[in-house]
Amino acid sequence: IIDTAGLRKNSSIRKNEIDTITSYVSRKEIRYAHLVLLVIDSTELFTNQDLAVARYVVEEGRALVIVLNKWDLVLEKEELIKKVKRDINYILSQVKGVSWIEFSSLVGDKKDQLLDNIVKNFLLWNKRIATTVLNKWLIDIINLNPPAQSSGKAVKLRYLTQINIRPPTFLIFSNNPSGVKNSYKRFLVNQLRISFDLKGIPIRLMFKKAKNPYSEKEK
Repeated sequence: IIDTAGLRKNSSIRKNEIDTITSYVSRKEIRYAHLVLLVIDSTELFTNQDLAVARYVVEEGRALVIVLNKWDLVLEKEELIKKVKRDINYILSQVKGVSWIEFSSLVGDKKDQLLDNIVKNFLLWNKRIATTVLNKWLIDIINLNPPAQSSGKAVKLRYLTQINIRPPTFLIFSNNPSGVKNSYKRFLVNQLRISFDLKGIPIRLMFKKAKNPYSEKEK
């Protein structure tokens, strides 16, 4: 467990060289982390810097749990919860369902719940799905919503496998990888997240040209 000094606001970074070093170290730790707890001040909620850090964590493929600290100081708790849900789903739309917990470092009455969130997200980040299960899922998804043609040519998704964990990374073999539209890629990622309970976990999906067994070059 590494407790970084945190990322300072951009204005502070420009004024203070120490803050620049702190920012670099924090980002370096994020890149090598398994799971990141992003501690947010509930009385200020999401600053631009907080949002930038959250996006950076997701881009690096790290598991993320948002900790809303100083919750004991919040007066309109129900209203703030609604705002948090709305903001998180909008800001981190590419990882819908990110875990978050109201917390007070002063009171510390939700330490067990926080630990449960950490363990749950770490296990999901390490989740591996059998190839047979994935390909059955792929067939069902294609039947439900097939990919659109590209330049008049059919786009076929032939095979799906998981090639890595931390985060879960999937590879689809296709006759025309470049023809798969971004909107359809997002659809596939969202369906993977829903179907295999990967809520709030970064998912990487890649495409590769499938070999044609009837091609003379491939014989």
